[in-house]
Amino acid sequence: MADIFKNDVGTTFRIMIKDETGAAINLSPASSKKLYIRRPIGTPLIKDLQFVGDGSDGVVQYIIVAGDLIYVGTYTMQTKITLPEGEWYTTAMSFAVRAPIA
Repeated sequence: MADIFKNDVGTTFRIMIKDETGAAINLSPASSKKLYIRRPIGTPLIKDLQFVGDGSDGVVQYIIVAGDLIYVGTYTMQTKITLPEGEWYTTAMSFAVRAPIA
């Protein structure tokens, strides 16, 4: 992952959702695709994920907007996918938001 800086806009988080065998899950029938972002300070963010293609490849993305990355520190993100068979959370992952030098 490339460096991410405070107040960045346009950074894309692209995530492939896989099953326990490592195979991509067909997300096309998903009724909900959420990204939860826990910031180092303040309230967590809940964002809607979008398909990159038609969802059959298991790939979703979110593009950072103004106000998402307002703190320097460690953020944690996790997706929640709702399919007709049930709801699942992915493994959480952390990323660092750095202070720009300017």
